[in-house]
Amino acid sequence: MDYNINGSEVNLSEIEDDKNKWEDQIRKREDQIGNREDQISKWDDHINKRDDQISKRDDHINKRDEHTNKREDQISKWDEHINKREDHTDKREHQISKSEDHLNKWEDYINNMNKTYEENKEGLKMQWMEGFNTKEMEAKNSWNEPVNQPINQPKKQPINQPMNQPINQPMNQPIKQPVNQYDYIATSNMISFMREGAGAVILSNPENSNTKIFIEKTIYHNFSDAILSLEVFHNVETPEDAMSSDHYAPKDLSNYPQEPFGKVLSHENLAYHKDYCFLSSTINPYQSVDESMLKGMVLTPGTNLAYVFHIVNQQPQTVISVTFHWTEIT
Repeated sequence: MDYNINGSEVNLSEIEDDKNKWEDQIRKREDQIGNREDQISKWDDHINKRDDQISKRDDHINKRDEHTNKREDQISKWDEHINKREDHTDKREHQISKSEDHLNKWEDYINNMNKTYEENKEGLKMQWMEGFNTKEMEAKNSWNEPVNQPINQPKKQPINQPMNQPINQPMNQPIKQPVNQYDYIATSNMISFMREGAGAVILSNPENSNTKIFIEKTIYHNFSDAILSLEVFHNVETPEDAMSSDHYAPKDLSNYPQEPFGKVLSHENLAYHKDYCFLSSTINPYQSVDESMLKGMVLTPGTNLAYVFHIVNQQPQTVISVTFHWTEIT
């Protein structure tokens, strides 16, 4: 339907259509605004979450900074410790260098002593034998000599004696075996050891010797500035790498080169740990000590005596040897 308004024709249906279109546009716009507000709300939530994450991240960064500062302090302390250790290492190397020089001097001294000993071996043996001044034991009958000893035979029964009469017959006496006795003088190898260790000399009677060893005299020799402690043990376990000495001579030189059954062993930088020692003593620098307490002690087959030496003052090293006089009876 058309109307005339102010001289203009107006179509109401068109107006209604325009109104409806505008209302649709308004509703769409309102929907868009609502959707936009929802998006804004979601973005606000997202921003809040990001703010929380940033806050946590800041806290974590602060903690990491504190940990880094502590770590830097530790590194600084370790650097100081390393510098001190380097200074200590330099001083230690200097001390080691001095010790090596000292050891080289001692090695030269020991080599000179060994050379002197080898050059004067025979003269030293004669001096040792004269110095012991003990009763000489000569070798008696050897094993392969015949035994001229009568054996008691039973008396023959007289022919006219009754069979039931007892016969006075003496018991057969046991045959006495011949006895061999030999005196020996021997000295151990010269051994050198450090203050941290120990030196040991062992007088050993092997298990298969069938011989008793009677100790007559023992002399300890200290060739250094060190003060030594001595401990004597019995029946110790002999080290496999112990050195055996061949510096020996019979007291009766007519029996030379009769070898002794007894063995003089030595070991450097060795520490013995036994239940107890039955004899202890001290030896001053550059002294020889004549030990009389062990005179008469008997070593049966399979037994030994160990003489263990330690340095008790501040000297770094020492050189020792031990001289023995013993009697072997088989």
